[in-house]
Amino acid sequence: MFIFSIFLSSFLYFFPIITFLPYRLSIKQYLTLYFLLFFSLILIATTSNAAVIFLLIVVSIYLCKITKKNLPTVCSVIVAYFLLVLIDQIISIVLTELDYGVASTHTDYSLMTVSCLAGLTVELVICFLFSHFLLPFLKKKFQSVLELNEVLKLVFPTLFICLLIVLLNFIAGEKLGYTDPIVYFNFFLVICCTLWTLFSAFHSVKTLIAVEKQKKKEKLYETLQQYTEKIEDMNLELRTFKHDYANIMLSMTEYFEMKQFDKLEAYFYDKVLPFGRQYTSETYRLGTLSNLKIPELKGMISAKLIYAHEMGLFVSIEILDPLEQISMETLDLARLLGIYLDNAVEAALQSESRQIWFAIVTFPNTIVISVKNTYSGDEIPYSQLKGPAFSTKGALRGLGLYNAEKILSQYPHVLHQTAMKDHIFEQRLTIPFS
Repeated sequence: MFIFSIFLSSFLYFFPIITFLPYRLSIKQYLTLYFLLFFSLILIATTSNAAVIFLLIVVSIYLCKITKKNLPTVCSVIVAYFLLVLIDQIISIVLTELDYGVASTHTDYSLMTVSCLAGLTVELVICFLFSHFLLPFLKKKFQSVLELNEVLKLVFPTLFICLLIVLLNFIAGEKLGYTDPIVYFNFFLVICCTLWTLFSAFHSVKTLIAVEKQKKKEKLYETLQQYTEKIEDMNLELRTFKHDYANIMLSMTEYFEMKQFDKLEAYFYDKVLPFGRQYTSETYRLGTLSNLKIPELKGMISAKLIYAHEMGLFVSIEILDPLEQISMETLDLARLLGIYLDNAVEAALQSESRQIWFAIVTFPNTIVISVKNTYSGDEIPYSQLKGPAFSTKGALRGLGLYNAEKILSQYPHVLHQTAMKDHIFEQRLTIPFS
């Protein structure tokens, strides 16, 4: 019965750890984790509760070594331990109310087995609800706004302090004996630590969201200021062109008076016409962005396209109708188009034609957004481009389109199409108005 109880107790640690761990492991790694827990629990059962410290350290080191993500891993282990302790304290209260001494669960292996089975049942229900309902909700609500590491950096100190308090209390409680007052006190302490941790997490998320919003406002102001400055420069150039127009016309009068029409034609095509195109084409192309009335999108798109123009790319912009709202979260659409435009600029810079096209076309019931660019090399199946590991730009740089697919998965009403033909790659989004 002793080994069977340890066998069940190992699952009490195993399931919450793999539930809260933000990474998947291989079958071999899962088995190794379980046996680490199994032998650590034998050590705890044969020595004292102080050996829990050894268990937490060993498991954390092993998981950090294989995941290479120290902070999320350690926090996952601590949160899993808190869940286990909370369930254990609830069962202890129930046993106390049923006139079973808590200490008997350490000597009566039948009672220990029943306690483990009860805890395991409650734990599996909680893990199922967390992984299938709470976690998807949190990802959908906060993943596009917050980075997990930034939240954990703020929450970790509270988690660690609560862990120390709980561990020291359990070690002291084991020495004093688990009397009824100590059982109730432990339960109260665990509840307080849990509430403190939840409050810390809530406050941290709230703080980070406020910081991120402020950063985005500053970034938006920056990009809009850059767009405004560019438009002002173009308007100044256009006024200069208009001012010089009379002088240009006067420069041609001599050819008329001398009836040197051949030289006039050569002068017009070689000098005058390119001079006019220099201003009118660029001014018109960037000027159509004024029809985009959503500031966050206008700021991001203008910054990307101005950069592309400054890098020597031919940039075509077509937004013929005013666009004031769209049936997607503005931040998600900005991230999506930012990925497409970054990829388009980088690919176009490596191509011979060096061109990109950006268009927003409004139809009665839908909006079509198109990003096209020239590229060099062979055509690549788009199914490969969507993978997290694939990149034509070197190691660890292939996450752009993979992240774009993750964003699109939240919007089933948005139709995403791609095309590759004649060394032109196109990303197209068709978005209904509602």
